[in-house]
Amino acid sequence: MKLPQLRYFVAAASLGSLTAAARIHNVSQPALGYQLKELEEEAGVPLLLRHSRGVRLTEAGQLFFKTGSAALEAFAAAERSLRDLAKDQKRRLRLGVASTPGKVLLPEIMSLLATSSANLHVSVRQGLSGDLATGLERGDFDVVIGYDLVPEDGLTIIELYREDLYLVGRRDVMTEITDPVAATVLAQLPLVLDGPDRPFRRAIDAVLAKTGRTLDLVEVEAVNVKREIMLRHGRAAVVPLGLFIEEIEDSRFAARKIDGPVIETTVSLAISNAGSVDAVAVFRNLLEPLISRLVEAGSVKPAAGEDE
Repeated sequence: MKLPQLRYFVAAASLGSLTAAARIHNVSQPALGYQLKELEEEAGVPLLLRHSRGVRLTEAGQLFFKTGSAALEAFAAAERSLRDLAKDQKRRLRLGVASTPGKVLLPEIMSLLATSSANLHVSVRQGLSGDLATGLERGDFDVVIGYDLVPEDGLTIIELYREDLYLVGRRDVMTEITDPVAATVLAQLPLVLDGPDRPFRRAIDAVLAKTGRTLDLVEVEAVNVKREIMLRHGRAAVVPLGLFIEEIEDSRFAARKIDGPVIETTVSLAISNAGSVDAVAVFRNLLEPLISRLVEAGSVKPAAGEDE
């Protein structure tokens, strides 16, 4: 007995039709009928009675239908078990990533995963760097990619690259602002910035504190809300270029490089020491060549301490 024969028999018996059984199994009716004839010859008894409206089970067919259906269900369960086993054996990595590194890195990472033999399943959640770091400490993630991550017990921090921050705003607002713009000029502009405990804001405050000016400032962390304030109210933001790259490319926003001094931030990889060593190693093997290509292309700057 062959497995397709059993499937054809159960389908024909359930549907009461050879034509319908052939249709759902995507075979011709003569081919299906031939297989059922071979099955009956092997069984030594007729299993189906043909009539003008289709087929019905013989007494032997009724018994065989019951046991055959159970056999197919057991086989399907076995197939599911194998698929689940293969899925469980795939290395799993829970990744938290900040918005801008996510836009820069995730498409490439996913492409590499799809074409490599890494056998790694990555689940991704985006968020603010500080919140992601807290989640990593709590055990929500295996690795986090974020800005200016601070070493903590149980975590390993690896600097990946550095990014310059840019002044970004509505194109008409930026018309009179030179490129590059002096950092001290920022204190004269209406701004929308992250809260004071966020990495970008700390870097900006360290520079602007030297001006002694009171800032015209709205504090917003959500990217979509920040974008709307910039569009509707003409405020500018100090952010990595990639955060609003689509708006810059379609000319809604313009960007100015900040100079005198440059304001930069560091993108780091934080690893939970309690996570899967194998999965993290595979992920780093995918990530490191990608970072090298970005540095070589001039898209980002090498991490501190590396040759530029």
